[in-house]
Amino acid sequence: MGELKYRSVKVEEKEVANSGPTVSSLLQKATLDDTHLRSIPYFLWSEDATLEALRTLSVSDVLVLFTPVIPPPPEGSSQSSARDSGQDQAMDPFEPLGRALSKYHRRVRHVPYVPAVGMTQTHTAFLQRANAVVVVFCHGAMQAEDSDSERGQLDFAQTACDEASDGGVPALVVMVAGDEADTECVDFCDTVLCSFGYTPDALCGVADFILGELTD
Repeated sequence: MGELKYRSVKVEEKEVANSGPTVSSLLQKATLDDTHLRSIPYFLWSEDATLEALRTLSVSDVLVLFTPVIPPPPEGSSQSSARDSGQDQAMDPFEPLGRALSKYHRRVRHVPYVPAVGMTQTHTAFLQRANAVVVVFCHGAMQAEDSDSERGQLDFAQTACDEASDGGVPALVVMVAGDEADTECVDFCDTVLCSFGYTPDALCGVADFILGELTD
């Protein structure tokens, strides 16, 4: 009798296991879905007029993209391992963003800036020719250097946005912030897009949100 009871229990367990998804499989799916959602950029806030201007540039208009000159993250970090699999380490980490934007608008001028140096005559010259401006900076845990570099990036972004605004040019800030989006530090811009990272895939998603049909 004991053996028959044992076999009965085993059969019941097998039937339950085969009757539908297990708890562990559901948890795994939820984790994967959460990871996917966290990889999607989102607007902290946006101005309809700014997005409309960016998405309706004429073929002769110039879109200027300013990105920080930052070193690769320390080897072995989560940022480094994620980025190593997607691009050449000798390449500017933001080059994929310029390429992705150029699929929507051909006249994209990608101009890097050095946080410790700030705005130069070269940047000012590009601003004067710009019909739209996108500025990128890294914040918090995504910052590859020290807090002085982050401060320099913020100063550059604010100066670029202020000058663009003075000239009636639409400007958008991309904040690469991981889980540490700070709304107060970017209150100088009316349209701010937050990205969880700066892998090539993440940057392509950013381009889709800026110039494509995707919205949050």
